[in-house]
Amino acid sequence: MPHGVLFRGGTEGKIRKALIEKNQIDTIIGLPCNIFFGTGIPTIIMILKKQKNNNDILFVDASLEFKKDGNKNILEKSNIEKIFQTVIKRENVENFAKVVSLEEIRKSEYNLNINRYVNASEKKEELDVYGLLYSQIPNNELDEFKDFW
Repeated sequence: MPHGVLFRGGTEGKIRKALIEKNQIDTIIGLPCNIFFGTGIPTIIMILKKQKNNNDILFVDASLEFKKDGNKNILEKSNIEKIFQTVIKRENVENFAKVVSLEEIRKSEYNLNINRYVNASEKKEELDVYGLLYSQIPNNELDEFKDFW
């Protein structure tokens, strides 16, 4: 499904709210863009269950889990395994997955946008500008050897 079903109002919003209130949404997995032939938009997998033992939803942001293959993106076996294990273990993984209570989702007005709950942006390396400007070894590289000093 397209990401829009996670946050749009109208009929989609009513359906989403009903599924949440009936506790039938188990997991939402965000996939990379260009993964399906004929569409470049990012998509999601929504796992529904009639009988759940928990009162939460697992959000998995797998939008960075792909290998570029020409003009499309593909999920490799390792990407699929990472997603699968996360869903099976149902645990929080920093910048990848988060279990969110139904109460928190209600407070967010039933918005299921993955980015609201999981921040999967790529980690940016901090630069030691002083070290770079004056041709010194950057502090983050020196920190790796602090146990030796």
